[in-house]
Amino acid sequence: MKTIDVCLTPELLHLYSLNDKTVVVVDILRATSCMVTAFAHGAERIVPFANQEECSQMRLRGYITSGERDGKKVAGFDMQFSI
Repeated sequence: MKTIDVCLTPELLHLYSLNDKTVVVVDILRATSCMVTAFAHGAERIVPFANQEECSQMRLRGYITSGERDGKKVAGFDMQFSI
């Protein structure tokens, strides 16, 4: 019988055997919650960027920037949305 294992955080991945397995990574739940919170607090629009450098360029054009890495605000960004 085929089974699906769910690992809720990358820190626990070492507890799973990945031999002969297909691994799918989904990182959306926290981001979605943060986006909903931003809209609830008046954000009109959210534009995701593939990397920090692209987002930083938008700050230079007058946009508010927000982001986190490892739960900490990215240096130079305006804010961090967290849940």
